[in-house]
Amino acid sequence: CDGISVRYTDYGSGRVYWGESLRSVLEEKGIRPDFDFRGTTENTSLDFIHRKWGGTDIYFVRNATSTPVSGMATFRQKGKRAEYWDPVTGLMHLARGTGSEGGTELAFDLDAYGSLFVVFSGEMDGKSSDMVLPDPPPGRFMENRFLTISDLHGPWQVYFPEQDAGEGHVVFDSLVLWNEREEDGIRFFSGIATYEKDFDWSVPDEGQHTFLELEDIVEVAHIYLNGTDLGILWTRPFRVEITGAVRPGMNKLRIDVANTWANGLAGDARNPLDDRRTRTNITRLPNAWSYPLETIPNDEYGLIPAGLSGTVKITAFKTNQPH
Repeated sequence: CDGISVRYTDYGSGRVYWGESLRSVLEEKGIRPDFDFRGTTENTSLDFIHRKWGGTDIYFVRNATSTPVSGMATFRQKGKRAEYWDPVTGLMHLARGTGSEGGTELAFDLDAYGSLFVVFSGEMDGKSSDMVLPDPPPGRFMENRFLTISDLHGPWQVYFPEQDAGEGHVVFDSLVLWNEREEDGIRFFSGIATYEKDFDWSVPDEGQHTFLELEDIVEVAHIYLNGTDLGILWTRPFRVEITGAVRPGMNKLRIDVANTWANGLAGDARNPLDDRRTRTNITRLPNAWSYPLETIPNDEYGLIPAGLSGTVKITAFKTNQPH
C-alpha cells in the first residue's frame, strides 16, 4: 500500500487506506453524510452538531453567512417523525420529510446567521403531532402568501436621555446610525434611546398574521405597540408578530434601543476627570496597544455602529399549514 498504485490493504480484521479521502472511503462503504445540504449556498457554509438523547436524534444547524439560504437538507435518519424547533422563539413545527437513499430530505430555510434545531423522534405515521404548533413567521418552514407590505417612513421622534449625556429630543428624517450623526450627544451616546412613531393601519381579515420587521438593530431593541410589550429583538431576522397589538386607524410604535459602552467611553475621555460619567480602567479601544479613547474616531478606527438603520416595514400574510 503505497498510496499511488495501491490505495488500500487489508490488515488484521480491518483495512488501511492511503491517498483516499475519508468521504470517498465512507461512500464506498455505503455510509452517507450525517447532514448534507443542496441549495443557495455551499454546504460548508452551514455548521451542524448532532447528538442523541435516548431514541431522539437532535441536530442543531447554523447558517454562518450574512445571506439567507434555502434548499433541501438530507439527514441520515429514516422512518422517524421530524420537527423544526426555533431556538429564538421556542416554537415547534412538524416537518414534512421525504425518504431518500441517504435518509430523510427536508425543505430548509435559514435567515442570515439563523439557526434551527431539527428533532427526529418516534415513527413517521402520517398523523398530526400531539404538540400545539403555532404558525411560524413568514419565510420559515412552509409556504406563506403575502397580502400587504407597508414601509414605515420617517420622521421618527427619538429621545436620548440628557441624564445619560444624551442630546434629548431630536427628529430623525430617516433611520441612520448614531455614530453617523454630528451631535456629540448622539454619536458618543451609550445607553437606551427611545424611538416613537405614529402610523395608520388597516387590520387584515381574520386568519391573517401581521409582523413588524426592522432591517438592522445595533445592539438590542425592546418593541412596544399601543402600550403592549412585544419583547426584545437581538438577532436576525429582526421580526416580531404584532397581530394582537395592531388596531384599525392610528397606532403608536415605541422602540427602545440599547448599544454598548464603547462610544460613551470615547466621548467621556474628552471630559475632565471630575466631569466624566464613567469610571473605568479601559483607556484604549479596540485593544490595549492602540487607539486611545480620546482619539476616537480617527482615520483608522471609527465609532462603533449603534441604533436603528435601514427600513421598518409591516407585512401581513396567510399561512398554508401543512397537514
